[in-house]
Amino acid sequence: MRVESTAIEIETSFERGMVDITPQIGKVLREREIEHGVLTLVSSSSSCGILILENEPALILGVGGLLGAVGSTATEIRKLETEASRPAFAAALVGVTCSVPVAGGQLLIGHDRRIFLMECAGPGFRKVLVHMTTTSAIDHTVLETESGRDIRAEESFR
Repeated sequence: MRVESTAIEIETSFERGMVDITPQIGKVLREREIEHGVLTLVSSSSSCGILILENEPALILGVGGLLGAVGSTATEIRKLETEASRPAFAAALVGVTCSVPVAGGQLLIGHDRRIFLMECAGPGFRKVLVHMTTTSAIDHTVLETESGRDIRAEESFR
């Protein structure tokens, strides 16, 4: 087992919104030659969340808009928070960490899904820490589907 960490930097040009960071995470996989293991992604900013969503523009806009609205207009929240804490609250609803399994050098996040950084207090430079725990090949690991059929982990999200 190998454990290492790195960071990627993302520049956001807007106050609130989503940035697809899947290409940067894929680049880390290729550069570090990670074939199997788990990546833990951590936003170093309390005002940014990390989430996995279908790569559907309407969904991405809707989730970003909903979380922005929750972080800025909910009556109960407004009573308890300061102006500066609204972005952190919205990011906390999503979460500032995300774990992603890797098999065969591929992110196992599902078909047509992407990893997004949700900016809640931009614009700015943001860092995402990538903690990698890699293992040897898992060719013999199987998953059970709802139909009861066993499949190899590498096939599970293709």
